[in-house]
Amino acid sequence: MSLPTGILSITVLSCLMEGSGRDIACMTRWAVWQPLFEPLYETAGDVTFLHKGERSDVEEYSIFRNKEASERIRSIVSTQGIDRIDICGIAGDVCVHDSLVDGIGIFSRDMFRVLTQYSPSLDGGRRLLSALS
Repeated sequence: MSLPTGILSITVLSCLMEGSGRDIACMTRWAVWQPLFEPLYETAGDVTFLHKGERSDVEEYSIFRNKEASERIRSIVSTQGIDRIDICGIAGDVCVHDSLVDGIGIFSRDMFRVLTQYSPSLDGGRRLLSALS
């Protein structure tokens, strides 16, 4: 299986990483990530895992707020001839929304396709859909 050329897929996962919930958050992360590993590694091309929400003094709901991740995404887009970014994640009204808004600011609205069926939202998708219009 392989992705069509020129497409970058970003899945934004939740990011609670401090305090007494750290162990629970890490287990939740692993429970979500583990089913993604095999299909990702069966696709053609490289798989890169980027992280966000690692600093408690900085809000990083958006993957683009993490300097290292943002720079890596920009590099992948420019060196690999990416002309579309598919984006989805666990919190459509928070992490996916914020990543989309920041990503549009860096690239353009036309660069993004939001996989809304894979981006559940507590608000029924209203905030994410408003960012798309």
